[in-house]
Amino acid sequence: MLKCKTETIDINKKKQMEKLKIDIILVKKILVPRQTENVYYQDLKYEHLWKEGDKIENIFIVFISDQFYNPETKKELVNSMEVHFRIITSEKVLHGYTDPENRHNEAIPLIASMTHKALEILRADSLKIFDKSQFKDIELPTLTEQQVFHIVQKSLPQMDKSKMPITLVKENWVASYIITMFSIIDEATSDKEIIIEGAKITIKTKEKDEIFEFHPDHLKELKGKIFEGFFSNPAMQYLELTKEESDLFRQCSHAAYYFETERNQIKNKGLRNDFLELHGKFFNS
Repeated sequence: MLKCKTETIDINKKKQMEKLKIDIILVKKILVPRQTENVYYQDLKYEHLWKEGDKIENIFIVFISDQFYNPETKKELVNSMEVHFRIITSEKVLHGYTDPENRHNEAIPLIASMTHKALEILRADSLKIFDKSQFKDIELPTLTEQQVFHIVQKSLPQMDKSKMPITLVKENWVASYIITMFSIIDEATSDKEIIIEGAKITIKTKEKDEIFEFHPDHLKELKGKIFEGFFSNPAMQYLELTKEESDLFRQCSHAAYYFETERNQIKNKGLRNDFLELHGKFFNS
């Protein structure tokens, strides 16, 4: 064990977060197996314990590890620590920090602050035992709070964007995507095909195997809400779809992509190519 003392960190973020006093109540070395075949690796894990009363007493444990390995000489160095923080909060800031959909919006900044402090403690100790002759040309990186914030953000579970509600904005590329999407669906599911040859228009009845089936519930209502309620209303710049409407919109996008790639009959290459590219960017999960 390195030390067991109380150190106070005052966190007062620009975001409207209450001023919290974070106490370091325990720092100890731990033994962990090496997890890298590379020259350098850093392991990072968390644990949250709490006790509820008038306020919430949180114990947040940061497990952090510097790991070095020299594949030529087989030399290794693993320096790992637990840093225990104590935070008193009035809200459940740290509860559910692994649940991205319900995570408190101040959880990541708070965890990042503790991680940065734990990293400083670990790094100071690693420098004492780091033998540069064993690991040539390796420098221990010094990370800013902002860099640690991004590391923490990426290390915690990410929100599944494929299930998030969709907000449509009144921009040309959005309108183009939606018009193309519904146009593809209408053409693919219709039993008639319109053929335009110069000034001549022919309506052909399709063979049964040329007609795609796609008739989800509430499709008509969704199209009406988008075209009549949103695009036709100059006062509306945004349209927030409900979860059910968002799921249906994604179904339409996937169906249109499938129909278009299956038919491979691109009448307007510009619109169709834009649609396929945007589908890959936003709906390919």
